[in-house]
Amino acid sequence: MESTTQRVRIEDMRASTFRAMLQFIYTDELPIKPNNDEESGSSRNNFKKEFMARGREAMVHKLLVAADRYDFERLRLMCENILCESIDVETVMMTLLLVRGRQRCCLLEDCCIKYITSNPDVYDAVRATKDYEELKETCSSFIIEVNERVATHNMARHTSSPSSSSIIRRPTEEKSTSRYKLEVVRGTHEFMIPNFSSVQRSHGVGQVITSDIFNIGGYDWTVNVYPSGYSAEEGGEHISIYLRLQTDPGIARVKLSKVFRIGDPNGKSPSIVLGSKDIFTKVRETWGFQKFITVNSAKSRYIGHNGSLTIRCDLEVHTKACTASTSTTIAKPMIVVPPSNIVRHLEQLMVSKQWSDVTFLVQESEIHVHWLIIAMRSPLLYETLVALTTKSVERIGDMKAVVLRAILHFVYTDELLPVDDTVVAREMLEAACRFRLERMKAMCENLLVHLLSKDNAMSTLELALRHHYEGLKIYCNDFIKRAMK
Repeated sequence: MESTTQRVRIEDMRASTFRAMLQFIYTDELPIKPNNDEESGSSRNNFKKEFMARGREAMVHKLLVAADRYDFERLRLMCENILCESIDVETVMMTLLLVRGRQRCCLLEDCCIKYITSNPDVYDAVRATKDYEELKETCSSFIIEVNERVATHNMARHTSSPSSSSIIRRPTEEKSTSRYKLEVVRGTHEFMIPNFSSVQRSHGVGQVITSDIFNIGGYDWTVNVYPSGYSAEEGGEHISIYLRLQTDPGIARVKLSKVFRIGDPNGKSPSIVLGSKDIFTKVRETWGFQKFITVNSAKSRYIGHNGSLTIRCDLEVHTKACTASTSTTIAKPMIVVPPSNIVRHLEQLMVSKQWSDVTFLVQESEIHVHWLIIAMRSPLLYETLVALTTKSVERIGDMKAVVLRAILHFVYTDELLPVDDTVVAREMLEAACRFRLERMKAMCENLLVHLLSKDNAMSTLELALRHHYEGLKIYCNDFIKRAMK
């Protein structure tokens, strides 16, 4: 296929800023290295470190302006968060100058004001900077607003402190007060295991399946299930369920209350409920129950009509917030950045006709694609289906529409479409091998393992032997041996 290139001159942005913005558009990541707070041993290294930090902040300033101009909310919040974390006496006024008049940057502006008014010593140091004098000349109304906030803060502090002259304070002693506040964050995650009977048969003792990562209380978690038990001592008669902390807690101790629950979809049997209070640390990241429920009980009473088993995990994570009142060490606020949505955007692009330049006709269904994405993600698929096409509409006769849609869904999103049909899963695997999509191939093999049953084990093994799918072959052989016992 032929392509045309159009030149557009950008006059009001530096090339480095434009490249950084484009990298965010393509990757949803900020192309700026995190600030390194490790101490250095020489003054030369300290100077280099400070110089790099200032250059980093200058780049973030420019990116913030570009993000605000083109309404990249996630990029803007990422920039605001970096600037909020790096606020100090030397940078706070320039940051205020940057966000002044930008209504969408009110969070960063609030961070700056809170920093300035947090302590009289901080405010005095800020007023001694050149940036403060510049802002005083150009935005006097804003300086008045800051002064009013400082006065209000100092008045409240003096009112709450003892005023008796009999109290003697040592001038070199620095005091601080804080208030302990216990907060509880509650959340629930449901982990559904499709075709549980097949999954259990294909997983031996000690083999685990893991839920998607979910976040509760500011920490990432997974539910880890051992369908045939965690330990061989139990003889594979029980299902083991554990909660695992995926976030590195550092030196923190994460306290929580957890409850695992499996309910009867038919409402005939009581729910199986086990709970405990635990403390997760860097050396103890997993807590759970080795004998949660017997395999036979789960299969006979708690399997849904579609063959799935659903495990519900209820968490209460205890977090502590300390509010400082007089300490000169300032706890800087953090701006919450929303999670990446690039996969959702690509999925929306895939299902829409917008900007598509090739249309495939498969079993009388029209499937619209973007050849640039195909070429980037799967060169062989591009060479096979797109590169030799001279028309905007091309008929595909050797593939089902559902299989081509599954291939394209993976190409656009790097995720596998949910499929519970063994025949379709096999055709997806063959297509993934045909177009050398190694990650999709492994995912399809894993899907076929989950779909294994007595009815399809032999035909799946034949497929594995014919195409040399070694991993799938091993699983099929193990499954057939266990079924014959």
